Formats: sequence, structure tokens, C-alpha cells
Amino acid sequence: MAGLLLYTLTINSSSSLRLGRGALIVGGRRGILSDVWRVPMGFLINGVLLLLIAAAILGVEVRQQPATAVEAGVRRYAEAVTRGDLDAAMAEIAPDQRAQWSDFVSNQLGNVYDVTGVAVRTGSVLGQPTDVTTDLDIDRAYPDQFYQASPRVPVEQVDGRWYLAAPLLAQ
Repeated sequence: MAGLLLYTLTINSSSSLRLGRGALIVGGRRGILSDVWRVPMGFLINGVLLLLIAAAILGVEVRQQPATAVEAGVRRYAEAVTRGDLDAAMAEIAPDQRAQWSDFVSNQLGNVYDVTGVAVRTGSVLGQPTDVTTDLDIDRAYPDQFYQASPRVPVEQVDGRWYLAAPLLAQ
């Protein structure tokens, strides 16, 4: 015995949606099922909007992951320079650039880098990061040496990880 269950959707004059099971055909005989649910139209619209908002939030979170990784790398680099940790600072520089910049980074060790802002730039709305601008207060505790800078540094992705292409303040 083959059966077919038909669903009907109707909108009535009171702006409600009527979802019901229509006709059930079994073995050539037709019977009407009486299960009918009335769903207010506003409830349905709110449910759809809630799903769209959830999808948008998820999309933004997925899209922000590269920018967040770049920002975290900048902050790790600044903290490593402040602590005087050459290995940790060089770990944030792209592998193919490390030899070129190791003397510069060594010279910067011990400076107190206080990151006050990070802006990650992308080529397009859905593009990958291209560079990062960092607002720094350097040696704030020492009035005679204190200065502020906003270096813009290119970034590169190597094996799925984001790196600075050069140290902060190198250019």
C-alpha cells in the first residue's frame, strides 16, 4: 500500500499561517486528516529573522579569524620585545624574513611596547589581511625616551599561520 501525505500552507485574512496535513491517499482511497496547526505570521517571520541573524553572526566570526590571528601576533611580538625574549619576538616574523631582521629585533629588545590599537587591513570585504597598522606607546615610563608610533607592516600567511613580514618600527 503506497501512501502520500500532502502538506498545505494557507494564509488567512487574520494574517496567520495555517499549516495542515491535507489528504492522505492510501491504496486508492482518500481520507482527510484533521491535524491542523495555526501559527501566527509574526511568529514565523520572527523565527526566520532569528535564523538569519544567527547565520550572519556565524559568518562574521568565521571571516574575522584571520584578522584576529594577525592582531594576536602583533600583541605577542610587542610583549616579547618588552620582555627581552628574542626567540619569541622572531617567532612572529615570517620565516623567510627572520635572518634579515634578527639584528634589528635584537636592538629593540627591552623597549616597552604598549599596544594601544591594532587595525588589520584587507584587500576587499571578504579578502585576506594584507597589512597591519599598530598604535604604540614606546617607553612610556621614561619621559625622556617616550614616543608614539603607528607603524604599518605587511603580513604574510605561511602554512596557514599569519606572520609579520617585518618587525614593528622597522620601516
